Amino acid sequence: MARVYKKPLYRPVPNGAKIISDKQGKKYAYWIANNEEFTALYVDSKNGPRIVEESEFYIARYTDATGRFRERSTGCRDLRAAEHKLSVWLQEVEKVKAGILTQEEFDVGEKIRDEIEKRLSYFEEHLQAKSATAKYIREILSKIKKVCAACRFKRMCDLKTTSFVQWLNKQGATGMGARTRNGYREAMNTFCNWAVDNKSLGFNPFAKIPKVSESSDKRHERRALTDQEIVRLFHAAETRPLHEITV
Repeated sequence: MARVYKKPLYRPVPNGAKIISDKQGKKYAYWIANNEEFTALYVDSKNGPRIVEESEFYIARYTDATGRFRERSTGCRDLRAAEHKLSVWLQEVEKVKAGILTQEEFDVGEKIRDEIEKRLSYFEEHLQAKSATAKYIREILSKIKKVCAACRFKRMCDLKTTSFVQWLNKQGATGMGARTRNGYREAMNTFCNWAVDNKSLGFNPFAKIPKVSESSDKRHERRALTDQEIVRLFHAAETRPLHEITV
């Protein structure tokens, strides 16, 4: 039967806690931390004394369209909000059973509402499994997080072509080079292509964004050295070793 509830969390007894009993014989731990008083149910578990606290968010329990038992956090602290989210999930399950949605479409629909930060942790694990260097992983995650923060992409469903293109154009107008902008484009495409393969996205929203021409946007135009510059270069090459010895 589908329902929402707050999951009990078993934690070690805080240092200095006093154990008290009520009239029914139930035990509670009482302690003070940061000038605040706390009380929690006390139990003797197989792992030793523990206090029992409720999860911050309501948990939903239901059976999906394949008959598999599911237990998911609703992300809601309010009971009515949690019950509403469970109702939405149950309606989607019925659509799959009725053939309105396929199970694959339903799975994508669930993941696309995930927070990008959560998917990025899985993406990082994927890169590590592929033996990507620590430097590459650090740089690509930094680029993705910078774009998401600037464009206010919080969930996978927030990834929009228009917002990213506007950001790239703004960076170009304020002096960011073509190669750097292409680097951000490549980072977002790499992440989104992985998300499509992982069924976290139905499609890559950035796949059709064209590369910026790097040949027409050179940061430093190359030229031949003048005669005077060549003389100074040879002079520096000849005198530098002597200078380093006498210093």
